[in-house]
Amino acid sequence: MTVQKPQRFFSGVKGILKGVLLLALSGVVLTAATFGVMSFFDTQTEPVEATATSMATTGNTITATGLLDARSGLEGYFALDTLTGELRMLSLSQASRKFMVMASRKTIMQDFKVTAGQEPRFLMVTGLANLTNQGGKQQLASCVVYITEIKTGRVMAYGVVWNVMYAKPVRPITTEIIPLDGALSRTQAGGAPL
Repeated sequence: MTVQKPQRFFSGVKGILKGVLLLALSGVVLTAATFGVMSFFDTQTEPVEATATSMATTGNTITATGLLDARSGLEGYFALDTLTGELRMLSLSQASRKFMVMASRKTIMQDFKVTAGQEPRFLMVTGLANLTNQGGKQQLASCVVYITEIKTGRVMAYGVVWNVMYAKPVRPITTEIIPLDGALSRTQAGGAPL
């Protein structure tokens, strides 16, 4: 039977302890590095809310959806008749699940200065807008309807007169679609305004 000398035994234990210590330190360094890299790339501190709208066109009708009431999540369905210029909005009631809120603008043709015989071509999209209530004036829905006449580049923004009570009506409600502003989305060749 061989007996190890105490010096060799302790040098072996020292080696093992050095290895364990090195392994522990590398784990700490690796963990710190991992969290450092993760926190470097994770700059987002709040959840992101995303809202999608959709638009479709067929024949003489363009349709789009838009968020009317951000508190309730209620959307509206917008339809533009490109022959008559009538813009309509329908919204379901959360209480009855039926179309109970309606709005319209009889014609947008005069907003675009379209005269008889002209054949305008339109695009329509919706967007979110938190427009403030301006001193007793009408409260507006959360979305704005943007309509562009392609030939002239003229764009109009429309708002829906809205009340929070419109989210859960038990009987039909009629409100208005009102023009907010208009502008040119492009210039003519050569930079001259249209």
